Order: sequence, then structure tokens, then C-alpha cells
Amino acid sequence: MRYILLILAVFATLSLTACERKTVATPTPETVVVPPDPAASAGTTGTSGATGTIGGQGTATEMTPPASAPAN
Repeated sequence: MRYILLILAVFATLSLTACERKTVATPTPETVVVPPDPAASAGTTGTSGATGTIGGQGTATEMTPPASAPAN
């Protein structure tokens, strides 16, 4: 009885490993290189915006990080 179970286990292992798995190949996206337009001009840059204030009523607020937990 033990030999029959051993032979069946070996046969099942060999038959399952003999099956061919289908591999799924994902297509790679095609890269298209677009050359820059020579007729386009660089243009002018805009002006920077006004700087704002942090906090209320023109006062600066200092932000401190939370205290770290003690290491054990």
C-alpha cells in the first residue's frame, strides 16, 4: 500500500510539472521622439508675484516639529 501511494505521488508531481504554463507578454509602449519646433520662439518670462505673509495680521508664525518619542 505504501508503494502505491509513493508511486501515485511521484506520478502526480511529474504530470503537473510537465504542463506548460502560458506566459503573458505585456507589450512595451512605443516611444515617439518629437523634435523641437525651430520656428517657435522662446518668448518672454512673466513677472514674479507678490510675496505673502505667514500667520495673521502681518506677523510671522514659527512652526516647530512635534517632539519625538524617547527611544527604548
